[in-house]
Amino acid sequence: RHLFAQRGLIELLAEASELERLQLAAIDAGAIEVTTENQRLIVETEPQAVMKVKAALEATGATIESADLVYQPLRTIDPGRDQENVAALLGALDDQNEVTEVYINA
Repeated sequence: RHLFAQRGLIELLAEASELERLQLAAIDAGAIEVTTENQRLIVETEPQAVMKVKAALEATGATIESADLVYQPLRTIDPGRDQENVAALLGALDDQNEVTEVYINA
């Protein structure tokens, strides 16, 4: 928990002509970071603002694909040669019924 920050994360698809308008709507509603990848808009918010920003985007007619609270790493590391071991550990954790979520900063 000390190596991660909780953030709101909203993702939606939009026509290229709508991206700028949606970016501005998200920023006006309180988004702290807005990025685009192809026609996907990715909006990062403070945890308490995720629903407000989601509602503002929906009010523009946008269809939200996902809106969640996530933990983002404060800093990342490169596992280097241990990448296969890290992948094996994550696979083993995923196989455990008691494990519901795993966060990694690599």
